[in-house]
Amino acid sequence: MDRSQSPDRPQRIPLLSLALITAALYFGREVLIPLALALLISFILTPLVQSLQQLKLGRVPAVLIVVLLVFGGMATVAWTMGRQVVDLAQTLPKYEQNIRTKAASLRGGGGSFFTAAKKNVEHLQEELGVGGPSVPAAPPRISGKAQNPAGSPVPVTVMEPPLSPIAVLGAAVSPLLGPLGTAGLVIIFVIFMLIRREDMRDRLLRLFGEGRLNVTTQALDEAAHRVSRYLLMQSLVNSGTAVLVGVGLLLIGVPNALLWGLLAGILRFIPYVGPLAATSLPVLISLAVFPGWLQPALALGLFLAIELISNNVVEPLLYGAETGISTLGILVAAVFWTWLWGPVGLLLATPLTVCVVVLGRYVPQLRFLNVLLGDEPPLPLEAQVYHRLLAMDPTQAGAVLESSLKGKTVAEHYDRVLIPALILAERDRHRGELTTEREDFVDTTIRDWIEELSGRTADDGSLGPETAGDTTAGRLICVPANDRADELAGQMFAQLAARGSGATVLAYDLPRSEVLRRLAELGAEQVFISALAPFAYTQAREVCRDLRTHFPGLRIVVALWDLRAEAERFRRRLVAAGADEVVATLVEAVKAVRQSPSRAADPPALAAELGEALREADTTRAEKLLADAEQQLPIETLAAEVLLPALAGLGSDRKTGWLTASQEIVAGDLLRARLVALGEASPQSHGYRALVASDPAEENEAGILVFTLLLRRAGWSVVHLAQREEDDGLDEVIAAVQPHAFIFSATHPSTAAPFFSFAETLHERYPTILRAFRGAGFQPEVTAVASPGALVLPADPRAAVAAIEARRIALQPPAEKAA
Repeated sequence: MDRSQSPDRPQRIPLLSLALITAALYFGREVLIPLALALLISFILTPLVQSLQQLKLGRVPAVLIVVLLVFGGMATVAWTMGRQVVDLAQTLPKYEQNIRTKAASLRGGGGSFFTAAKKNVEHLQEELGVGGPSVPAAPPRISGKAQNPAGSPVPVTVMEPPLSPIAVLGAAVSPLLGPLGTAGLVIIFVIFMLIRREDMRDRLLRLFGEGRLNVTTQALDEAAHRVSRYLLMQSLVNSGTAVLVGVGLLLIGVPNALLWGLLAGILRFIPYVGPLAATSLPVLISLAVFPGWLQPALALGLFLAIELISNNVVEPLLYGAETGISTLGILVAAVFWTWLWGPVGLLLATPLTVCVVVLGRYVPQLRFLNVLLGDEPPLPLEAQVYHRLLAMDPTQAGAVLESSLKGKTVAEHYDRVLIPALILAERDRHRGELTTEREDFVDTTIRDWIEELSGRTADDGSLGPETAGDTTAGRLICVPANDRADELAGQMFAQLAARGSGATVLAYDLPRSEVLRRLAELGAEQVFISALAPFAYTQAREVCRDLRTHFPGLRIVVALWDLRAEAERFRRRLVAAGADEVVATLVEAVKAVRQSPSRAADPPALAAELGEALREADTTRAEKLLADAEQQLPIETLAAEVLLPALAGLGSDRKTGWLTASQEIVAGDLLRARLVALGEASPQSHGYRALVASDPAEENEAGILVFTLLLRRAGWSVVHLAQREEDDGLDEVIAAVQPHAFIFSATHPSTAAPFFSFAETLHERYPTILRAFRGAGFQPEVTAVASPGALVLPADPRAAVAAIEARRIALQPPAEKAA
């Protein structure tokens, strides 16, 4: 077998890479630690540099100013803390007697107990004849010259020569060389990172590959945002902690309160160990300074209160999910980086782990790091629910159910959690991996949940907005396609679809003949077939075919649950088998079955539902409504009583804020395109021709579109003038078209007046051609002076067509008249 196809190879490569990276981090720590510290500081300082650059300051001056201010401030803080430490060292010996008194009081509390115990032990040793440890006798004291007898060794003391001033200075300075060198490297790295920030970013992009620019850019942006946000918020929290600690200890009376405040703010950057050390030192000092126990207790209470508020209120509010690391991940990261880099690793643990977790999100080979350390749920909610059900633990399963309901409606919970959990169970059942006992437990538990959740649907918006005529039309019956998982999904649907109007869910194990008998007995008008895809697709298709054969007028909706990606491929096959609609979610299913079969025959109701679909930007539903209406309504009724009111309603919806300007444009284009398509498909058999002139800005106006559509449906050939012609070109158009009527359309008086003058001119040249005026622009004062024979059309498009039809018999084209 090819080693590249080995299933073990994908696991070995990340582990080997991880081991090599860890070794490189350990052996290269002398260089990598300053580099990491510099990177950390540059994340904090970048926003400051960018702020100065916005003030028209160059990059280099902005960087130098920020670095000088920040590192100068850090040096000032260090100098202040040094002075406070020297002052503490000078005053601490004054409290030696207080320390002795407290120690004696601690020993005194249990002195009598330990003394009695010692006497009992000595008495027991005497009874047993066991002597205590022998004490060697002191050597005899020899006086005079005999103290050093002949032959006895003479003790020799080696005296070191006194150190020179240079040696003393070297011994004092040498321990500081390492930290000072690291600090210098950090400052240099920070300066160059800030100055060459874009260049470094481009090099990283080139390193990861130009073909992965999008992924690499997203990873860098996310890591920078998370780390910068975390460090900024942590700096603010730690600064606030420093102020509170310093002020609190000052009020209590603890010496050097400024030192302890600064130390508390700095040490809080180190997770776990830092806050403990920041608390211990001032509490111990208060024990040494004060003779009683009140002040130490107050100091300890101060730290506890600050930490409790900070950890449970302030940090979750400010940090939120910025780090993207789980609680266990932070602990593991702290241990790992401390083992790798010591105390500095503990300081850098959280920011570095943020970068590692982000890397795991975008690099497939390192995804296990995101799973192990990230704060994302290790399992999706449906898998968590199914896992608890497999464990047959109703308490834990109920807890997961309640947690999964937070922030969701019952309908969303069914779609996103329970139905996917059922699909997981079906997958295991088809593989033969689900025992009968567990299958029964899953079935019973989910049924109980559905019944328990039935009372919440009316309150949480699961049923959707209630509108006129919103009750389900006819008798709604739900038919499971195959097994009880399909029946459970049908129970969820029935709970949401009918608003309590009596939807019936048939049992999954009914024979097909019994299903047909029950549908006829119940008088079903709509049938909903529930099928968990892809397991029950074949059965759903068979049920759909049988129902269509036995009930030709039945409305059939098929739900292939959770098959959104493949729904279109199966949709065509199911529609061919007799389905009216195929859906994949509960929301789609509820919308589908609430469309009453009688609504398509009710133009006002259809226009209202069409307007609702357009307000919801649901173009798929709108197109489906129009397609159904075309099959059940005459084109004239559809145009005049559905499309025209729907177009007119767009303007009012726009004014009331139900539609945005862009939504109005999209909806209007959809309706107008349908009108144009209907007009082009209309027959033109009578041989009568009309030349229509309108303002180019009004050519897509709803009224003229509906009017010309109805005119075509009446047998007229309609030709639009692109613009008004007053030269010989117009004569050529008239000669080519041979119109029986000139129709002028204007919605505004400013357009109507020139059209009216133009019509009068045409009448002088072609007196036999009918002149007709339509639109709100032709007001009575405009048309009152029209020459005889002019026809002012009513606003209703069907009445306007009827008026023209009444004059049709007397009409002759100009060529025929001339002949």
